[in-house]
Amino acid sequence: MKTKVYLLIVVTLSMFSTSMLGQVVKHPRLLSFEKKQSLELISANKSKVSISDAHYKDGLKSLKWEFKPNAELSILKDLNFEPKDSTGTDTYLSSFVVWVYNESPIDDQIVFKFFKDDKLCSSFPMKLNFRGWRSAYLSYERDMEGIPEVGMNCIKVNAPDSSGTLYFDMLLTATLVDHRHHTPDIQLPFVNASSSNHWLALYSTSLIQPDLPLQNSVSIAQKEEIFEIENRLRQLLYTSSKLTNKQLHKLRESYAWYEITRKNDRVKGRPLFYVRASEAFERLFPGTWNANLYVDQGIELREYFNLMSDIAIAYLNAENPIDKKELRLMFINMYDHAADQGVAYGSAMGIFTHFGYSFRKFFTSYFLMKDVLAEEGRLEDASKALLWYSMANEVFTVPLDPGMDIDTFNTLAVGRISSILAMPEGPEKVRYLKSYSRWINNGCLPAKGLDDSFKSDGSVYHHKIITQPMVWEG
Repeated sequence: MKTKVYLLIVVTLSMFSTSMLGQVVKHPRLLSFEKKQSLELISANKSKVSISDAHYKDGLKSLKWEFKPNAELSILKDLNFEPKDSTGTDTYLSSFVVWVYNESPIDDQIVFKFFKDDKLCSSFPMKLNFRGWRSAYLSYERDMEGIPEVGMNCIKVNAPDSSGTLYFDMLLTATLVDHRHHTPDIQLPFVNASSSNHWLALYSTSLIQPDLPLQNSVSIAQKEEIFEIENRLRQLLYTSSKLTNKQLHKLRESYAWYEITRKNDRVKGRPLFYVRASEAFERLFPGTWNANLYVDQGIELREYFNLMSDIAIAYLNAENPIDKKELRLMFINMYDHAADQGVAYGSAMGIFTHFGYSFRKFFTSYFLMKDVLAEEGRLEDASKALLWYSMANEVFTVPLDPGMDIDTFNTLAVGRISSILAMPEGPEKVRYLKSYSRWINNGCLPAKGLDDSFKSDGSVYHHKIITQPMVWEG
């Protein structure tokens, strides 16, 4: 009887919102559109603006923009742009940040323009080929067209040649950010385009094409081998055991924290962020900035994915059909909420360096629940997201030198095989597996000189020195 009551609670929470979450950060440069007074800064041509609680990324509301073809949205406000340090001592760059929510993907774009009075100084386009939240995170001087100027005081957004609705939240007019960490994605592929940082290579890696031919079909022997590999990975990821009432109760409590709700086919809950998103506020709060801001708020992605993994394992261990149904619903609600928050194919969430540490359980939990995702009609999108974040297309590149960065062993090697094994069955999956085998085998070979990772004498190197901590995890 208790199980039925808990299941009823999960379903009820999925229908009605009870969130009490407020703004995480407040600053004069940050517009979170929580109050109608925000509209005093805004004018709209061929369109309508309002404060909405339909979607939000900070606080409980956002700016809703209902536009007609070629409409224009204007925000009058001192942007506080600061030019880069001409001496090169301070390498932080003045950057614009905003989150955009799109309900209906279209093959078109909006254009952000930045003015000083009536003079157009800078601009950039943002593609609208997505559903859910996406972050625009750009340097004024490096990533935009034009030349930004001190004293810019107006932002204009030009609509595409069609009607639609967008939501804006967490609009930060200008903030100094580490020049290394702006991350390009499918919506903004031109951001930080010259970076060679392997953590920021999601977009460029996604463009790599296979070098191995595609089979016409999958042989019986290959199917059996894939089945065996998947079983071995499951054995590495969890130990089969009986699910206890205490464990189930703890999962319910942890799940309830995120306040995930459904209403009219919309999913909402506590906003989710990657830990490094807090870097947007570093220079705005000198001496008091908290790098673990979103961790302390309980809305950082690592713990969220850890919970998804725990729920996935509990589902696999559950024997009671009612318990399994409840855990299945929890997992799917968390999957949908994560996708809505921007954990989806093509999204890099603004700053994404070193994301592998937060995403370990993202890969493995989705793999463990791939059958459920398939049954719920979500495996295709989930698989695309897995391959995107694991940067799986890197395996299509023929290795030139032996060895591999220990960071990759540590954070993405398991995630990459999990992502490939979560793919729907077919020749494409076989091609990825063959390429992965070549890639991981080469990575385990003794590397040259001081290169990562393994040496013929058994030592392990990272950043040109012998390392120990990375070995245990990698």
